Amino acid sequence: MSVASTTHIGSLLDKMSSSDKDFRFMATSDLMNDLQKESIKLDDDSERRIVKGVLKLLEDTNGEVQNQAVKCLGPLVCKVKEPQIEIICDTLCSNCTNMSKDAEQLRDISSSGLKTVIASLATTNSGATNSISKKIMQRLIAAIQQGTTIANNATSKKTNNAFDLANGGQSQLEILDII
Repeated sequence: MSVASTTHIGSLLDKMSSSDKDFRFMATSDLMNDLQKESIKLDDDSERRIVKGVLKLLEDTNGEVQNQAVKCLGPLVCKVKEPQIEIICDTLCSNCTNMSKDAEQLRDISSSGLKTVIASLATTNSGATNSISKKIMQRLIAAIQQGTTIANNATSKKTNNAFDLANGGQSQLEILDII
């Protein structure tokens, strides 16, 4: 990547961490447009910084910024190398299987992100696609099995917290939807 491109990416990353939601949104939109260009090549450091920045935006307080970050994941996984794709998928899987009450929005946006990543990986002829898809499936299936165990334990203890059971069941349905 040329020095000008590295400077441009650095500027976008700075704007992506701005306190102004409009700057974050536009910087993410500009990054997505740049990633869709055939000519762009990223060095390892730029890949790491971009992946970290986009994943951080999934936790943004503004829904439009979160959605733009999800849209950015598609072209991003087509440009970065396998180690960064694994980081993206691991983070998204962890977010999708986070069962805490306050993580519902993060689960939803990460679920959308994981669908975007899977769809984008399916269009590439990368050798990484099969191994990454297999890892994603293993993590999600393990989460379903763990959720089933949690639901069964809660039922056997005859707890009256229907919200927890319903919430666990909903999370399982979300995971199945991704698969």
